[in-house]
Amino acid sequence: MVVLGLLIAFALAPMVASALPPAGLIVVSASAPAGWVVSTSADGGALTASSACVVGPGTSPLGAGSLELSVGSNGDGGVQVRQPGYAGVPLTSLTTLRYDTYVSVFAGCQAPYLILNVDWNFDGVTDDLLFFEPCYQTGAYSGAPVPAQGAPVLDTWQGWDALVGGWWSLNAGSFGPPLVTLASYTAAQPGTRIVNSP
Repeated sequence: MVVLGLLIAFALAPMVASALPPAGLIVVSASAPAGWVVSTSADGGALTASSACVVGPGTSPLGAGSLELSVGSNGDGGVQVRQPGYAGVPLTSLTTLRYDTYVSVFAGCQAPYLILNVDWNFDGVTDDLLFFEPCYQTGAYSGAPVPAQGAPVLDTWQGWDALVGGWWSLNAGSFGPPLVTLASYTAAQPGTRIVNSP
């Protein structure tokens, strides 16, 4: 299904655009990205995906701004936001993994999602990909029990707690549930670390 003009605003916990950020947060802007890298892909079509630091929409959860992501006019592209500084961090060291979304047009029920490339044996090579998708955070999917965080809705800021939420593993071959939590995943694969190159 191709959706034209998909526009999504995305706010990560360390991305704050207010004048006085909460303690422990890093202010990120287009002119001071604090190590965050934004890239676009065409996925076989013309490159129409884009991103921009914007005010709003409405009142952003962490201040006045957000990162706007758009697949563009052909619906084939995408925007990725990465932080190479997290390379090598053990999943068990994560204490907070939250972000907020504001979706103006759905492709199914898709909202911005997280992908963690993970390494099991400390060689820096990706052994699996873990996907956190807001669509699966209702508490109604198979796998590990996860808290119900609601279904994605349009034109509303929503917060997602990926640390306790449900993830699916690419290695499972299901391309969706059954879900695992990061705690259950690291119990099965102790020492799992994030892989993220510049």
